[in-house]
Amino acid sequence: MVLVRSGGFAGREETVTVEPDGSWTVEGAGSRRTGRIAGADLDRLRQLLADPRLSTEADAPATPTNCADAFEYRLTVGQRTTGYVDCPGEDGSARVTAAVVELLVRVTGS
Repeated sequence: MVLVRSGGFAGREETVTVEPDGSWTVEGAGSRRTGRIAGADLDRLRQLLADPRLSTEADAPATPTNCADAFEYRLTVGQRTTGYVDCPGEDGSARVTAAVVELLVRVTGS
């Protein structure tokens, strides 16, 4: 599984790669960090990735945004890619994707 976060005011990009065993790597801006998701967080991540709504979100058309300087998240799981722009007050239809992103940001410190 790969999560790419790009944009924001500084236009940065980070890539989070998570292996099936929970080990992760974050790369971006010339740095690299590693770690492991364990316990309840790994269980929750696996539940979210198995949620059928994630496939539905991947099949949904991209929604345009009016946000400037917002982060864009692209989540690839197997052959499916989903994502959203983190823009306050907008749609929020990618709820499972957003839950995966929130978990990964918290556990990796991204």
